[in-house]
Amino acid sequence: MAGGKLEACPPALAKHLGLDPSKVSMLAEVIPGLPADKAGLEVHDLIIAVQGLPDAGEDTIRSAIRAAKPGDSMVVTARRGDRTFSATVVLEPWHPDHMIRPLMPHHFQTLPALPPPVPATTAQVTALEARVAALEAKVAELMRLMQAGH
Repeated sequence: MAGGKLEACPPALAKHLGLDPSKVSMLAEVIPGLPADKAGLEVHDLIIAVQGLPDAGEDTIRSAIRAAKPGDSMVVTARRGDRTFSATVVLEPWHPDHMIRPLMPHHFQTLPALPPPVPATTAQVTALEARVAALEAKVAELMRLMQAGH
């Protein structure tokens, strides 16, 4: 987790600054003491690049954070006023105590019971395991390409 809440950059602001609003995010909240705060980021900073890539849209940033591990660092380029700067955010493990909006009792309602699973054959399980392995290999390759800037 990075310790902040992202929002889309308002289109009028992006236009005024000559930015593509689909490739920019705004920090709506920064949790004190967590990675974004430690990196010097502030509320209303515009994130314009992540890891040197010029797509810093909300989904792109969230995907990059989900793909990383606690302890990994992420370099973001931000804009505050007329100043552009880089900040290194060292990700931390997610913990519910760090949530901007705390969990409420209704978040823990019991889910309806699922029907019992249909028994699978050994061949079906083997085929599914092979498919999972192939998909994991594809994800790893895409991550390598993304990190290489392709």
